[in-house]
Amino acid sequence: MNYDELIVSTRLEKNQPIGTKALEALKEIERRVARFPLKVDSRESGFPLPKAAARAWGIPGGGDGLAKLGRAGMRLGVACAWLAWMTYFFPPARAAGRGAGEFEPRTGEVSRRGPKSGGFRGREYGDLAEPPFFPLARAAGRSARKVEPRTGEVSRRVLGVASFRDLDNGYLTSSDLHTFMEKPLNHLGYMLDYADSDQPLPDFRPYRAIIVWLSLTEMEQAEHFLPWLRDAMDYGVKLILPEGLTAPNRPGELPLGEDVLKDILARFGLEPASYSLRVDLDELRINTLRPEYFSYETELVREDSVYTPYRIGKKAGKDVEVWRRIERADHPDRYAVANLLSDAGFWSMSEKFLYFSVNLSGDKFRVAWNLNPWLMLGRVLEDGDQPAPDVTTFSGTRGAYAHVDADGPFNMTHGDVPGPSRYAIDVILNKIWKKYDFPVTVALIAAEFDPGLDLRFTADEPLEESWARPRPDYLPPHREVALKLREYAREIFALPHVQAGCHAYTHPLDWTNLYSGYAIPGYRPSYEMETRGAIEYLNRNVLPPDKPVELYQWPGDCDPPPEPLAILAEMGMANINGGDPMYDDRYNSIYYVCPLSVPKAEYRQIYTSGSNENIYTREWLGFKGAFNHVIDTFENSDRPLRLLPVNIYYHVFPAENYAGFKAIDNAYKWAAKQELCWITALEYVQAVKDFMGVRLGRTGDGGWWAENYHSCRTLRFDGEARSVDLDASLNVAGFSRHNGSLYVSLLPGDRAEVRLSERESDRPALARASGLIRKVERGERFWQAECRNWSKGFIELWAPEGRGRATVKIPGGGESAVAGERLDDGRVRFELPAGAGKWLEIRFKLETNGQKTGSPP
Repeated sequence: MNYDELIVSTRLEKNQPIGTKALEALKEIERRVARFPLKVDSRESGFPLPKAAARAWGIPGGGDGLAKLGRAGMRLGVACAWLAWMTYFFPPARAAGRGAGEFEPRTGEVSRRGPKSGGFRGREYGDLAEPPFFPLARAAGRSARKVEPRTGEVSRRVLGVASFRDLDNGYLTSSDLHTFMEKPLNHLGYMLDYADSDQPLPDFRPYRAIIVWLSLTEMEQAEHFLPWLRDAMDYGVKLILPEGLTAPNRPGELPLGEDVLKDILARFGLEPASYSLRVDLDELRINTLRPEYFSYETELVREDSVYTPYRIGKKAGKDVEVWRRIERADHPDRYAVANLLSDAGFWSMSEKFLYFSVNLSGDKFRVAWNLNPWLMLGRVLEDGDQPAPDVTTFSGTRGAYAHVDADGPFNMTHGDVPGPSRYAIDVILNKIWKKYDFPVTVALIAAEFDPGLDLRFTADEPLEESWARPRPDYLPPHREVALKLREYAREIFALPHVQAGCHAYTHPLDWTNLYSGYAIPGYRPSYEMETRGAIEYLNRNVLPPDKPVELYQWPGDCDPPPEPLAILAEMGMANINGGDPMYDDRYNSIYYVCPLSVPKAEYRQIYTSGSNENIYTREWLGFKGAFNHVIDTFENSDRPLRLLPVNIYYHVFPAENYAGFKAIDNAYKWAAKQELCWITALEYVQAVKDFMGVRLGRTGDGGWWAENYHSCRTLRFDGEARSVDLDASLNVAGFSRHNGSLYVSLLPGDRAEVRLSERESDRPALARASGLIRKVERGERFWQAECRNWSKGFIELWAPEGRGRATVKIPGGGESAVAGERLDDGRVRFELPAGAGKWLEIRFKLETNGQKTGSPP
């Protein structure tokens, strides 16, 4: 076997085979290894490769795994060992004097991500007991914010480090990094990667910043972690330390790595004080020196705590900004810095100086930010005018989508529902889906549609309250129910605006233990059957050929392990559910607005943009009409910041109760009065997935380029007063404004370029539309494109002067003329007919002083 035949999965970039450059590097290493007197164990067991190296290269069984690679494996082992030891004694040369935001000679990527979808991956900085190991695929890593003259790519990645000792049980999902930091980073256009402080650490070079949310007392390997962190600072990566990275002084024992810790904190301008401060003492006061960064959602609440204080050192530079400090009135020289910003990043003595949290009951908390996270992150990341890829807005208009978990379709309506008793699915079909022609994805539980099963609810063992869900008082024989449901399915999916989803086979309630909501004699739940099996059954037996399952919607706790995600990824099937954002009078903090997704090994689970009625009604145990509060979330998440698209997400069974049905209907009525761009749930999931891969960079003339954006076709410039120079831009359809931000709509293509200008364009261009836009052509006095509309909608165009007229051609429906309404800010608005998801051809002619000039080609 030669090197060109050797395929090594790196576990660095979605398990892609090692590239040609890395193979060339291996060859060069082999040539150099020949000069060193390394003793190679030539036994059949292969070369004893360090564990860290074996994991980084995806080789099972540590060094023993190389036996499977034969002589090539031993050659690789020699190369890895040589590289590991040489790196240990001769660390990679750093770019002297280059900080995280400077230009890099080759590509200039700036990270706007946290970790990759894979979670704990990348370069491993040793096996904690072994020398550092640097996989070749990362050997050419770039500084976090260096910008390269040719492509100017900027990094969208941020690394979050904490201690994840209970990762398999969802600790990552509930961690402070995920719940507090990932959503603000997503909104600003970044992805958050995760690393475990007690595990081998990744290469810090691709990251724009590192967030360390833990104290030294939580670390098991501080003596390895702290040098890695200092190396990252040497390289120019900014740090965000919500807990200050401190440890209490212990009598007779110094904190682990104290010298390195002092060096790290000295770069923030801090030095340890020789005294302690108790923040609840009357003689202490909290002095907020930069009030513009605080009181964002709540005032600071002082708590009874003792901290090891740090003060500004004598050698602190002018870059140090103290935002808040604790002072002792009777000893003015005794104080502790609570929050500060410096060239090194952001430092907080404790997370208690960032937000307020109170335990309500059990695991329920009331949380609100005191620190303004947007301002803090903007200062640390030094965004400037860098745009953020955005998945809340499509064609210049706030996005909207709907999806349904079809639980309880055979629940019978109660006496408070007008008319004779009938299936809940009958009510939703006739009173919602036939009434509103907005696109909706309906996910079926496959086993409910199989007449050959002896389907029953899970045996009479008591369910936890959190798993409570409505059950019919009387359940007819399953064969009768299944055949009737198939009839409903034919009617449902004959509607043009309804897409098909899958809600598992037996609706697992607990994905870790595979505890299902249904029991089938002889069937033992498996990840394979609950995913692939369910999808294939629905496609073969229930759904029309032209509407196969296109989206998998997680049931139950919506916290799947990587195994079912891997099956869906192999099938090319998108997934959604979990997250459940809420933003109303009770949950009045951005803390409750979830991130876009959560990593599960190398896969991503995509979160919803809204909570369903089961959450609002406390698993159907509270007020049945509580879903009405979802409208508060819709409105609050659009101002003062647009944080979410509209997502009407619900189940079928609420229709058994009038209050439950009416709340769903009210959500649709609210949406019908708004100006929204309706897309399918699958299109939203695709936009989120593409958000993760967007590449951004500066053009040589000061503009911005975007590549690999695919379905994520909006760039948002916050606080931008300039307009888009459409004549000088590439693959840009137009722009709109909302909340002081400039939303730029991109067209499909491999690359888009956005150039801003104080001058308005003198040719027609897109402002906003209620549907996706493609195939745009524009001239001096005309504009034409295709717009995909579902229900009645609109399109608004920027026009330099005059009113204009448009013609709208509906496939198979002829062509009609539409008069435009001139708006005060230079837009011309046209009302569009319902299109049932078809692409309408729109042609616009600008009229000046009653004269028609120009014509579409």
